[in-house]
Amino acid sequence: MFVQTNDLAGQEKQNTLKSERWVVQKLGGTSLGHFATNIAKDIIRPGAQEHRVAVVCSAISRSTKENGTTNRLFLACSELQTDGASFSRFIDGMQLEHVQAAMRDIQSLSIREELIKRIRYECASVIKTLNAAYFLGEVGPACVGRVVSAGERLSCHYLVAILQDIGLQASFVDVSNLNLALSSPIDWNDEAFVGRVATEVSEKILSVSGIPIITGYFELQPAGALLAHVGRGYTDLCAALVATGLEATQLQIWKEFDGVFTADPHHVPDATLLSHLTLSELKGLTSYGSQVVHTAAVDVARDQNLMLSVRNVSKPLNPGTLVTQGVGDPETQFMAITIKRYIATLNLRNLQHYSGFGNPSEVSFEWGNSYNKRIWTLNGCLSSRK
Repeated sequence: MFVQTNDLAGQEKQNTLKSERWVVQKLGGTSLGHFATNIAKDIIRPGAQEHRVAVVCSAISRSTKENGTTNRLFLACSELQTDGASFSRFIDGMQLEHVQAAMRDIQSLSIREELIKRIRYECASVIKTLNAAYFLGEVGPACVGRVVSAGERLSCHYLVAILQDIGLQASFVDVSNLNLALSSPIDWNDEAFVGRVATEVSEKILSVSGIPIITGYFELQPAGALLAHVGRGYTDLCAALVATGLEATQLQIWKEFDGVFTADPHHVPDATLLSHLTLSELKGLTSYGSQVVHTAAVDVARDQNLMLSVRNVSKPLNPGTLVTQGVGDPETQFMAITIKRYIATLNLRNLQHYSGFGNPSEVSFEWGNSYNKRIWTLNGCLSSRK
């Protein structure tokens, strides 16, 4: 851990906020890859002036997600199984990209040198892990988990350095080495299990000074269980667990778009922004194709009564979409459309004009010929007029 600051007034301000409630900010990899300095100045610093802020980071993607850090680490593991001699090229490219970013973005020589040292250490550790796996002839879940977790550590080191470079006190928090055993098939609706994970994560956070910058990868036992049971998008889940453990007033999901829309604006140009959703509605969207927030994170948020917002890193003053518990707008019939591999879903909210549906219902129908069928599923609460 390295903590350095040139702003004593900033430290005093942070110390005065110890009695304030927490806000958790989750940052995606492409956001960090393209806007890290702006995020530090325009999102984290203003937030830290109002609340106690905790930041959860994904691994960085500086070009596309396909060429991002996490994909490179997965490719290195795959390459080890087919041609062990060439896996290091993925790690070398990843290291070069992170060092170049440090040289470009960090002004303080001492902070930059410390960051580069940590980048090289993390990459050397990955090489060591993969070499050991190659020698043993097995790339198991534990090995893949250790390798993949390096991506979040690298992004956290990078963001800590940026925050220190602008005079803020920040600390690296590594939750990739938790030791919580799974006693049963994983269930994010199990409040006792969620409570244990959230408590252990929050204890690590509360042990550091300044703004905690937290790895979005957290490990469970047996090693590698997170990837097996959650898959990609685990940083959303980590952020929800952090917000639970810290009893945060809000979990902010920062993206490169304005919030949740009535449809994918890339495919539907006249899609409109939804200013408010309920957690149940967001759950429906994420279950049927929307990739705004991981469905396990929505489960935790709903069960723990968390307030979420989905906001744009390029427009930090815009409120985005607020997601809360409760009942949606009864005047709104069609809420949103989302598509997932031949399933198109319309989530319906409180259709007072439809009779015959007294309870929450799901209506499905299909069309097309036997070679090209499409299934529509209508989700929501359809209620008869009283």
